[in-house]
Amino acid sequence: MSKSDTRNVKLGVCSVTFGGVDLGYTKGGVEVNVATTTHEVMVDQYGNTPIDDYIIGRTCKVKVPLAETSVDNFSRIMPGAVLKQSGGVLSSGTVTFSTGAPVDGDKVTLNGVDFTFKTIPGPGNDIAIPASFTAAAAALAAKVNASTDPKISMITATVLSGVVTLTADDFGALYNAFTLAKTFATAANCVVSGATLTGGIDPVVEGVAVPTGVGISLLKTAKVLVLHPQGLPASDRSQDFTIPLANTPGAATFAYKLDSERVFNLEFNAYPDSTQGTAGRMFYYGDPGADA
Repeated sequence: MSKSDTRNVKLGVCSVTFGGVDLGYTKGGVEVNVATTTHEVMVDQYGNTPIDDYIIGRTCKVKVPLAETSVDNFSRIMPGAVLKQSGGVLSSGTVTFSTGAPVDGDKVTLNGVDFTFKTIPGPGNDIAIPASFTAAAAALAAKVNASTDPKISMITATVLSGVVTLTADDFGALYNAFTLAKTFATAANCVVSGATLTGGIDPVVEGVAVPTGVGISLLKTAKVLVLHPQGLPASDRSQDFTIPLANTPGAATFAYKLDSERVFNLEFNAYPDSTQGTAGRMFYYGDPGADA
């Protein structure tokens, strides 16, 4: 039996990351609301007394009063918005496989996330050892693109023969800090382009055009939403609240006043992650690396 511990009582604010990008300061506190709908089972013999309850639905909503009303944030939280910018270069890097297939324990690490080739792969980012180095490249690219880890959810992998190209989804020098490494028993079997992604250059932001948005699917543009307690280091994800597929229809309250901040009042909705089977998965609390 677990023992009560006063250290389990938590206070404090959180950071909000959407699609791998920190949305910045908030004003008024971030709120999470999980609601479950049930159906009461009744029979004549017990009158109006329920004899059971069945869960028939669940919703998860996160309210985020965003205080940083920048053009970049406006484009991120308004579905269908088109960011008007000039210049800018996407950061990228490559992983080149050659000669022979990986062996058990060989791994590629992208921004701290390990992709390990295993004879008997486990859950998560393990990859079954392929028959050739070209198959290894294809398997790595598929795993990177399927990952919902917020550390790399903004990276897209493409593959040509034995070369995997990793490219940031957005312009900016910040992606040049994403680390890239490999650990192979035979070093020549895998070569990375450098210790980090490179080449990213910040664009000149000019503005954002927002359409009516009629007919836009929020699921198709859903991204990973992560709430991380500010009192914990970034490496400690034991109390993270993560929604693999989240989106917001967009909302903003502009108060051009001397004593009032402009705030984007966002409400993110969670959608079931169908890759987890018919039961789906809407959110998890704690280290997502433990999720199988």
